[in-house]
Amino acid sequence: MWKLTKEGEDYLINGFPEINLIKQIKEEEKLLNEIKIDNLAIALNWAKKNEWIKIENKKIILTEAGKKALKEKYKLNDALELISKTGRCPEGYLEILLNRNLIYEVKEIEKQRKFKFNFIEFIKNIFYKKQENEITQLLPKHIIHGNWKKMKFKAYDVNAPAPKIWPGKYQAYLDFLDEIKERLISMGFVEVDGPLVESTFWNCDALFMPQDHPARGLHDIFEIENNISAKLPDSSVLEKVKEEHLKNWGGTWNKDDASKLILRSQTTAVSARVLYEHGDKPGKYFCIGRNFRPDVIDAKHLIEFQQCEGIVIGENLTFKHLLGYLKDFAHAIGMKEIKFMPSYFPFTEPSVEGYVKHPKLGWMEVLPAGILRPEVLKPLGIEKCRVLAWGIGITRLAMIKLEIDDIRHLFSNDIGFLRDKEQVIM
Repeated sequence: MWKLTKEGEDYLINGFPEINLIKQIKEEEKLLNEIKIDNLAIALNWAKKNEWIKIENKKIILTEAGKKALKEKYKLNDALELISKTGRCPEGYLEILLNRNLIYEVKEIEKQRKFKFNFIEFIKNIFYKKQENEITQLLPKHIIHGNWKKMKFKAYDVNAPAPKIWPGKYQAYLDFLDEIKERLISMGFVEVDGPLVESTFWNCDALFMPQDHPARGLHDIFEIENNISAKLPDSSVLEKVKEEHLKNWGGTWNKDDASKLILRSQTTAVSARVLYEHGDKPGKYFCIGRNFRPDVIDAKHLIEFQQCEGIVIGENLTFKHLLGYLKDFAHAIGMKEIKFMPSYFPFTEPSVEGYVKHPKLGWMEVLPAGILRPEVLKPLGIEKCRVLAWGIGITRLAMIKLEIDDIRHLFSNDIGFLRDKEQVIM
């Protein structure tokens, strides 16, 4: 049996965000800031995934598929209606509705009451009168007047239910992050940090991401709307970065674009700053910090998430060293099943994606890593050493460790959930 969550009930009554979005557009295009609906980020992502819209120059354009969807009834809405009425989920819709946290499973447990007849207690109640002076609590007035000497106190029943007392403890997710920090520090890493409002130079340009890279578009980075430019490093570094971009990517490189302020989309920006400050010297550094990306909010995704960034600087480092670090880290926090697959990132070569297995959600990508490219290192003054780097999805690791199947529970203010969730024991 299945039931609708509060979010599912809201969608059933007020409509899905992506449907409300295309209803607002109506014509073939509309400016993004003209859209006034709840859950805009969710609406944009699902409408784009359904190929109902395309976005060009901050204008939302309704596609032919979107026009067709306006005329038809949304199948996901039909699925919610069926579940609301019958508790049954139509075939083919279970996974997507669970991932969007619109339904939950209901299990009914029958409780049987057993009647116990106590013959001795029955006889006592008939033949023995309850003492009139029997009391369960000794009060100050009993002591002052001396009445307690004539009173009979009721026997204390150690099996009687008592109110549960909840001792104070650390929030489970914060405790998990502290354990991660302790593990990395014990492995010789030094903790570093950087600003949440970052320049596109450190977030993208210094990491060899071309200025026309798709990740700089509307759906991957939050831009700060103001006329303030970020403070950039000295001109010699800018020229070296510009030279690498023009030589390898072609096109143009604009200093004004590099000085735009954004919400940090990856803690690799912190690694770039560390490499620039510390130069060509061996070392091991890590950062656990918040990042922000427009995304579809579901059981595995939020627009705000945390990464555990790590870099190892040294001579004669190899790809096998990188895999060894990732395995040691995963095993140290209790991840038993891990596998690696080739991947691609603009700033590393070779690159790898590490997967660990969640007992309910299956394989999850949480260990993206690689060796930083010379095009990243040389402009920052590193020519002798190699640099191993990773940006671990620490929130997803926490889901596995804490046996949570919805990422939103990590930030829950549900006091019952917080009380029941045990602390992390590495």
